[in-house]
Amino acid sequence: MADAGPRAARAVTVGAWRFELTDDGDLAHVLLDGVEVLRGVQFVVRDDAWGTIRGDRDLRIESPGLDDGDGLVAVLRSVHRFPDGVLRASARLTVASDRIRYEVEATAEGTVVTNRVGFVVLHPLSLAGAEVELKHGEGRVSHDRFPADVAPHQPWVGITGLSVAAPGSGRVLSIDLEGDLFETEDQRNWSDASFKTYSRPLALPFPYTLGDGESVRQAVEVSAAPGLASDPVGEAEERRGVLIDRSVVHPRPRLGIQLGPDDLALERPALVEAVRRLGVDHVRVDVVCDADGVRGAEGLAAVADLPLELAVHLGPDPSTGDGGLPALARLLSQRTGPLRSVLLFDHAAPVTAPDAVSKLRSALGALLDETVVAVGTDDNLAELSRGRPRLAGADEVTFSLNPQVHDSSDRAVIETVEAVPAMIRTASALGAGRAVGIGALTLRPRRSIYRQGVVVDRLGRDSGSIDARQPSDFAAAWLTATLATLVTSGVARVTALELTGPRGVLDADGHLTAAGEVLAAVCSSDGVGIPSVDLSHDIVVLPLSRERANLSRERANEAAHALVADLSGRARRVELDGLTVALTPYQARLVELP
Repeated sequence: MADAGPRAARAVTVGAWRFELTDDGDLAHVLLDGVEVLRGVQFVVRDDAWGTIRGDRDLRIESPGLDDGDGLVAVLRSVHRFPDGVLRASARLTVASDRIRYEVEATAEGTVVTNRVGFVVLHPLSLAGAEVELKHGEGRVSHDRFPADVAPHQPWVGITGLSVAAPGSGRVLSIDLEGDLFETEDQRNWSDASFKTYSRPLALPFPYTLGDGESVRQAVEVSAAPGLASDPVGEAEERRGVLIDRSVVHPRPRLGIQLGPDDLALERPALVEAVRRLGVDHVRVDVVCDADGVRGAEGLAAVADLPLELAVHLGPDPSTGDGGLPALARLLSQRTGPLRSVLLFDHAAPVTAPDAVSKLRSALGALLDETVVAVGTDDNLAELSRGRPRLAGADEVTFSLNPQVHDSSDRAVIETVEAVPAMIRTASALGAGRAVGIGALTLRPRRSIYRQGVVVDRLGRDSGSIDARQPSDFAAAWLTATLATLVTSGVARVTALELTGPRGVLDADGHLTAAGEVLAAVCSSDGVGIPSVDLSHDIVVLPLSRERANLSRERANEAAHALVADLSGRARRVELDGLTVALTPYQARLVELP
């Protein structure tokens, strides 16, 4: 589903508007009077599995006015190729001092099978809980609020516009939507830091077909009504110093690594040595259990004497005769390493089946005496919140987290940390206060789960699961910010990345990647101080302690190291408790505190 790669952008200032305009014609971070009022406006084309077809795009500026405030006119032409046809689009963007208008016409040549063609409007999370006025297709007006916690389903459907008070301003921002009925979803379900208003209601069948010559015509117009005068908010000042709060140290979450398909090719001694070098608390192994037995058992043998997190994907009738669960019990009884946790999923359904925990406990018996049993989903929070698994007999709830379901640009990936606190809060509520664990934290989705009629291979990985940035400093900065945010959100357990291969924390020579160094540094600590994740200044600081925390102020002062990472993508110097730390773009460094 994710958009491809980072995209170049130019800064546009017209009157009180300021935003970034990418070479692909996307508007990002739309500011009014210096305050973000829209996260973005995009023209999107999806395939029949919700994948993005960005196509060949050509953006031409007809009336520049980029810096002198005189206005902007730009034309975007694009060609999007499908297996049996082509979609050609022409869009026109007009920016004046009082409004932004974006209109598009897209016409099919041949047959285009798609899930969506049209505009999406992204709203920032600063609007969570804010009042909104909605215009509906039949002319009715209603009032509501943006969701505070993550909404599992669309809060609004059948709308043609919405108005909201611009944060920090006396103005009212109005968004008019033309050409279709629109609806809004809470993108925090997929870790995006936004609410999304989009067209073609999901209640209609999808995928759908645009025949030869059929067109889609839409427009989005954003205007700001005059209001109370307010001083524009200037550019964020460079932060001169970061003060670390050492008033308390918390025990860190349990941290693990996932055993991926590439890891099974390792010789067992090399695998065990790599795991021990990382210092993780557990290794996750996935198995599928059904009436035919256990698939993936070779992973259990590879880590027989290591602490295990076992992800069990139940298929049909796993507990009958000598089927999967009885066979799994025999395999686990032969292990010498501890069984830390069991994540219980359904092989074909989005969430754990209602009777799964009772079947598991009946089959494994005393093997689970000191084991955490988690229910939920191996996919996104959306599946957990919509499926609401039964909790009886479970100790934790779990879901997986990745930052690229919708947008792969560097900035969008980093900004997903804004969504994490509400995601964990929502999962905890769904679990009736039970602890929350992240079953798999990955840079890319491991597999496509939204293509209709396809059974997901729970032991495999899609080709789209590979991100070229995995071994880079960027992945380390994202991981540092995400772990710091998860710490402050109170998660109990995180299983991050894989050991080797293109999704791994070890390179081809066996050296830790930058993200691997981050994971090893956090694993080597017993406690964590109060992190600082500051997107306004693009810096994250995660204090680490090598002493077991007792939550006292005296012991808190033993947090003598910190992970510090740049989130801006530019070289800089940061003052950290009086210590000057030089950072290259997206670098994450472990520093000793004065």
